[in-house]
Amino acid sequence: MSVNGDEKFKSGKYSKDAKIKFTVYSYDNQCPEGHDLEKITKKDATCFASGISKDAFYCSTCDEYFTDSKGNGSIDKSDIVVAKLEHSLVKVEASDSTCSKEGTHEHYECELCHSLFKDSSAATPTTKEECYIDKKPHTVVTD
Repeated sequence: MSVNGDEKFKSGKYSKDAKIKFTVYSYDNQCPEGHDLEKITKKDATCFASGISKDAFYCSTCDEYFTDSKGNGSIDKSDIVVAKLEHSLVKVEASDSTCSKEGTHEHYECELCHSLFKDSSAATPTTKEECYIDKKPHTVVTD
């Protein structure tokens, strides 16, 4: 139960337009009109999304996981959802461009997903175009 989104509310007086929300769960963990089950398959966690440790069935209505398509065999969420991975960042030092190689601005690259970031906390994504400096043109020397 919550009052105005606060699940740790205290008794007292509230305005007449206070939003009161309560959820009722049955002992058999069934949705009121039956589960809306979707098959989910095992997948590895990535830097951008959590993974699933084994095939299962998921009900988005009650946010529960099950072993079969009939909603039997409840699976604890912590036993099936694998947390998304942290980026594994490698610093790419700044370098000048030459006529034979591109230069770079200092940035960070994830070893797992190869995403590029301007900072070591992976808070500011960037692009290859922003990180790399085009090669310089050749200087022609005439003898």
